[in-house]
Amino acid sequence: MKINKIILLGLLTIGNSAISQALLTSDQAIAISLENNYSIKISNTQVKISENNNTKGNAGMLPIITGNANKNYTVNNTKLKFFDDKIPIIDRRGVQNNTGNAGISVLWNIYDGMGMFVARDQLGTLQKMAENSAKLTVTNTIAQVLSAYFEV
Repeated sequence: MKINKIILLGLLTIGNSAISQALLTSDQAIAISLENNYSIKISNTQVKISENNNTKGNAGMLPIITGNANKNYTVNNTKLKFFDDKIPIIDRRGVQNNTGNAGISVLWNIYDGMGMFVARDQLGTLQKMAENSAKLTVTNTIAQVLSAYFEV
């Protein structure tokens, strides 16, 4: 008898916890979807990339400076034998050679027919397109969430 009461009490407790569930408001549903939506994360990343690309350097307005340097260290064994037997054979071991060089080059296109300004405008337009695409992605996500929320 005592076991039946314990089992009954357990079933009632489990039944009440399974039925009770917190209500999800539309604001909560939107917040969750905006936080976890991968399309929005990708769009925001695209905005950051386009902001990074919209620079004077990428538009060709700045010079290109290139530097290089190298160092060469060699150790050789040399044996020279001449056709004339009057000159003795030269045999050297461990001959060291140490060379290095460095250089800088600058390339700056002073005038390219206003192409650099057109490129800068194009990069600005691409940045605005990415920002608008991100806004559209957020708007579409909210619309889809609200449609699904009110459909249920």
